Amino acid sequence: GIHEIIPGVKTPIYGYNGTYLGPTLRFRIGQPAVVRFWNDLSIETSVHLHGGHTPAHSDGYPTFYVLPGRARDYFYPSTVPMLNGQTDFTESPSTLWYHDHGMDIAAGNIWRGLCGAAICTDALEEDLIASNVLPAEQYDIPLCLQDRRLNSDGTLWFDPLDHDGTLGNIWIVNGKAQPFLKVERRKYRLRILNGCNARFLEVRLSNGQPFTRIGKDSWLYPQA
Repeated sequence: GIHEIIPGVKTPIYGYNGTYLGPTLRFRIGQPAVVRFWNDLSIETSVHLHGGHTPAHSDGYPTFYVLPGRARDYFYPSTVPMLNGQTDFTESPSTLWYHDHGMDIAAGNIWRGLCGAAICTDALEEDLIASNVLPAEQYDIPLCLQDRRLNSDGTLWFDPLDHDGTLGNIWIVNGKAQPFLKVERRKYRLRILNGCNARFLEVRLSNGQPFTRIGKDSWLYPQA
């Protein structure tokens, strides 16, 4: 696809469904889902649901390729792990992301847009939303923070031979450089993902005001 990381600058990307980020997937614990991925690119790919409890055949191993012109169905049971023979809902996934996982090419493929958010809910989280402890879906916003670098012609710069990783000089959120979001005077839930190739991030508000952390990768804390 073609995407404007910087307004007015046309940048070729890969992108699930041709968008950067890819569409947000939503799952519910106990409700299995099948996601069909069709590869219209000229390179092989593999898709990994990061944070999900997924069977081996759908986990997106680096060599479980979807070849160009082919498709693969990924089965996501939307379940939780077992602990001493019992389901452990304290490890129920919540904030996840999916991304390319192809052998030796995953970093470059993600750099070009092959990633997206995946949100999973369960009965506990839905009760918290229904009681207004957590915001409803329209106020629940995934934010994928990344750094990218463009060539003079607007194409993405990436060095596949630098095994120390690639650093960008343009900060983007959900594929847009320095985006702006109009909000209401109310509580929001921000799901912040470090989607960088080689950076550690320390996130803060510009006015120094604290914000409450309620979760981690990829489930809620016992208390805020």
